[in-house]
Amino acid sequence: MAEPPADAGSVREIPDRAGDEGAVSEDIRAMIRERIAAGALPCERCRAVWAGPGVGMPCVACGRPILPTEIEFECEQPGPDLLRFHQACYLLWEDECQHWATPPPETVHTTERSH
Repeated sequence: MAEPPADAGSVREIPDRAGDEGAVSEDIRAMIRERIAAGALPCERCRAVWAGPGVGMPCVACGRPILPTEIEFECEQPGPDLLRFHQACYLLWEDECQHWATPPPETVHTTERSH
């Protein structure tokens, strides 16, 4: 059964696809893209990043809790914000933010010279 469309600013649950990590990664990547586009997930460079065992807080990318058996990445943002990610979600977020930061290629204009 298909999931109803989610609000781009909300975190929706990732379907359980045991053994299909590539598909789950692409689902998470798509959610990250949607959240960035909606302004719900910033792409500002982290002032500091800490990694350690999860404490059960939700991941800002996928919405699932980060369990003590998983690595949690904490990204300190400007201001009071602290973003918490699963390790894999953090890497996908970083990659997506690189795409958002890359300016579109410049258009090359040529002009013919009049003789």
